[in-house]
Amino acid sequence: MPTHHIEEDSVTQSRVLDLDDTSAISAMGTVPSGAMLLKAFVLVTTAYAGTAAMEIGTVIVPNAYVDSVQVDLKTLGLTEIDIGTILSSDTAVQLDLDGGSGGGASRVILQYVLGP
Repeated sequence: MPTHHIEEDSVTQSRVLDLDDTSAISAMGTVPSGAMLLKAFVLVTTAYAGTAAMEIGTVIVPNAYVDSVQVDLKTLGLTEIDIGTILSSDTAVQLDLDGGSGGGASRVILQYVLGP
C-alpha cells in the first residue's frame, strides 16, 4: 500500500510515494496551475522482477512526465529524471506501476516549484 507525504521547503515542494505494490495506480496529488515540474526521483530499494514498468503523468496521458523507458525498476539505486514542464492548470498527477512478475519496493519523489 503506498504511503503519501508532502514535504516543503522555501523553494521547492515535493510529492512522495513509497511503493511496495506489484501493480497500482496511485494519486500523487494535485499540483497547482503555474507550477513547474522540475524532476522525478525514483529510488528502487528492492528490485522488481519481469516486465516491471512505471510511468508518471495524468489520467489522460499516463506517461506525460515520466515514460517507462526512463526508469529501470529491475536495478537497485536512484534514477533522476528532468521534467521541466510548467502546468497551465491545476493538475492531478498519478503514478502507474506495473510491478511485473514479482514485487519490489521503491520511493518516488516528484519535485516542483510554485509559479509566480
